[in-house]
Amino acid sequence: MCQVATRIECLTAPITGQTAETATVIATLTDLPAGAYTIWAKTVADTVEEDDVLVTCRLTAGTDFDQSSAWMGTATTGDVFRAAFPLQLTHVFESKSSAQVSCWFADDHGSYLALRTRVMALRLGNVTSKAVTG
Repeated sequence: MCQVATRIECLTAPITGQTAETATVIATLTDLPAGAYTIWAKTVADTVEEDDVLVTCRLTAGTDFDQSSAWMGTATTGDVFRAAFPLQLTHVFESKSSAQVSCWFADDHGSYLALRTRVMALRLGNVTSKAVTG
Protein backbone atom coordinates (compact mmCIF):
# COMPACT_ATOMS: atom_id res chain seq x y z
CA MET A 1 0.00 0.00 0.00
CA CYS A 2 1.19 3.53 -0.80
CA GLN A 3 0.60 6.67 1.30
CA VAL A 4 1.24 10.39 0.69
CA ALA A 5 -0.38 13.73 1.56
CA THR A 6 -1.92 15.52 -1.48
CA ARG A 7 -1.30 13.41 -4.53
CA ILE A 8 -0.26 9.81 -4.69
CA GLU A 9 1.16 7.48 -7.29
CA CYS A 10 1.75 3.80 -6.68
CA LEU A 11 3.51 1.70 -9.31
CA THR A 12 2.45 -1.84 -8.36
CA ALA A 13 0.42 -3.46 -5.58
CA PRO A 14 -1.00 -7.01 -5.38
CA ILE A 15 -4.78 -7.41 -5.21
CA THR A 16 -5.69 -10.16 -2.72
CA GLY A 17 -9.19 -9.28 -1.49
CA GLN A 18 -12.16 -11.25 -2.79
CA THR A 19 -15.14 -9.16 -1.58
CA ALA A 20 -15.86 -5.49 -0.89
CA GLU A 21 -15.44 -6.26 2.83
CA THR A 22 -11.98 -7.84 2.32
CA ALA A 23 -10.85 -5.52 -0.50
CA THR A 24 -7.15 -4.80 -0.77
CA VAL A 25 -6.30 -1.15 -0.06
CA ILE A 26 -4.12 -0.12 -2.99
CA ALA A 27 -3.48 3.55 -2.19
CA THR A 28 -4.42 6.07 0.52
CA LEU A 29 -4.33 9.84 0.09
CA THR A 30 -3.83 11.05 3.66
CA ASP A 31 -4.05 14.26 5.67
CA LEU A 32 -6.67 16.05 3.57
CA PRO A 33 -7.74 19.11 5.61
CA ALA A 34 -11.43 19.65 6.34
CA GLY A 35 -13.32 20.99 3.33
CA ALA A 36 -15.04 20.09 0.08
CA TYR A 37 -13.09 18.10 -2.52
CA THR A 38 -13.39 16.50 -5.88
CA ILE A 39 -11.25 13.37 -5.91
CA TRP A 40 -10.07 11.42 -8.93
CA ALA A 41 -8.38 8.06 -9.04
CA LYS A 42 -7.23 5.67 -11.72
CA THR A 43 -5.72 2.24 -11.50
CA VAL A 44 -5.05 -0.56 -13.95
CA ALA A 45 -5.58 -4.24 -13.05
CA ASP A 46 -3.37 -6.82 -14.68
CA THR A 47 -3.55 -10.63 -14.72
CA VAL A 48 -2.52 -13.72 -16.68
CA GLU A 49 -5.52 -15.77 -15.55
CA GLU A 50 -7.59 -17.55 -18.21
CA ASP A 51 -10.88 -17.92 -16.28
CA ASP A 52 -13.33 -15.03 -16.45
CA VAL A 53 -13.17 -13.08 -13.19
CA LEU A 54 -14.95 -9.86 -12.21
CA VAL A 55 -12.48 -7.32 -10.83
CA THR A 56 -13.79 -4.24 -9.00
CA CYS A 57 -11.98 -1.14 -7.74
CA ARG A 58 -13.48 1.49 -5.43
CA LEU A 59 -12.58 5.04 -4.44
CA THR A 60 -13.84 5.84 -0.92
CA ALA A 61 -13.99 9.11 1.00
CA GLY A 62 -15.98 8.93 4.23
CA THR A 63 -19.28 7.23 3.38
CA ASP A 64 -19.13 8.27 -0.29
CA PHE A 65 -17.70 5.95 -2.92
CA ASP A 66 -17.44 5.33 -6.65
CA GLN A 67 -16.57 1.97 -8.12
CA SER A 68 -15.81 0.44 -11.47
CA SER A 69 -15.78 -3.23 -12.54
CA ALA A 70 -14.44 -5.22 -15.49
CA TRP A 71 -14.51 -8.88 -16.51
CA MET A 72 -11.00 -10.16 -17.07
CA GLY A 73 -9.83 -13.44 -18.60
CA THR A 74 -10.19 -15.35 -21.86
CA ALA A 75 -13.11 -17.77 -21.45
CA THR A 76 -15.93 -15.57 -22.81
CA THR A 77 -14.48 -12.06 -22.83
CA GLY A 78 -11.61 -12.63 -25.24
CA ASP A 79 -8.10 -11.66 -24.28
CA VAL A 80 -8.71 -9.18 -21.47
CA PHE A 81 -5.62 -9.29 -19.29
CA ARG A 82 -5.47 -5.58 -18.42
CA ALA A 83 -8.32 -3.18 -17.58
CA ALA A 84 -8.43 0.47 -16.48
CA PHE A 85 -10.61 1.61 -13.58
CA PRO A 86 -11.41 5.36 -13.64
CA LEU A 87 -13.00 6.67 -10.42
CA GLN A 88 -14.23 10.06 -9.21
CA LEU A 89 -16.37 11.58 -6.46
CA THR A 90 -17.02 14.71 -4.45
CA HIS A 91 -16.96 14.70 -0.67
CA VAL A 92 -17.01 17.17 2.21
CA PHE A 93 -14.67 16.28 5.07
CA GLU A 94 -15.68 17.71 8.47
CA SER A 95 -12.14 17.19 9.79
CA LYS A 96 -8.75 16.05 8.51
CA SER A 97 -9.27 12.74 6.74
CA SER A 98 -8.24 10.54 3.82
CA ALA A 99 -9.43 8.91 0.60
CA GLN A 100 -8.47 5.44 -0.52
CA VAL A 101 -8.55 3.13 -3.52
CA SER A 102 -9.25 -0.55 -2.90
CA CYS A 103 -9.76 -3.49 -5.27
CA TRP A 104 -11.01 -7.06 -5.14
CA PHE A 105 -11.69 -9.95 -7.49
CA ALA A 106 -14.67 -12.32 -7.25
CA ASP A 107 -12.92 -15.68 -7.32
CA ASP A 108 -10.96 -17.96 -5.03
CA HIS A 109 -7.85 -18.20 -7.17
CA GLY A 110 -5.67 -16.09 -9.39
CA SER A 111 -3.01 -13.47 -9.36
CA TYR A 112 -3.96 -9.83 -9.91
CA LEU A 113 -1.95 -6.63 -9.68
CA ALA A 114 -2.96 -2.98 -9.51
CA LEU A 115 -0.62 -0.94 -11.67
CA ARG A 116 0.05 2.78 -12.04
CA THR A 117 -2.52 3.85 -9.43
CA ARG A 118 -2.96 7.60 -9.08
CA VAL A 119 -5.17 9.56 -6.66
CA MET A 120 -5.60 13.34 -6.75
CA ALA A 121 -7.79 15.68 -4.70
CA LEU A 122 -8.76 19.25 -5.56
CA ARG A 123 -10.17 21.40 -2.75
CA LEU A 124 -13.33 23.30 -3.69
CA GLY A 125 -15.14 26.31 -2.24
CA ASN A 126 -18.30 24.23 -1.75
CA VAL A 127 -20.18 21.28 -3.24
CA THR A 128 -23.74 21.19 -4.55
CA SER A 129 -25.27 17.85 -5.49
CA LYS A 130 -28.34 17.14 -7.61
CA ALA A 131 -29.92 13.80 -8.47
CA VAL A 132 -29.58 12.86 -12.13
CA THR A 133 -32.79 11.69 -13.74
CA GLY A 134 -33.47 10.04 -17.05
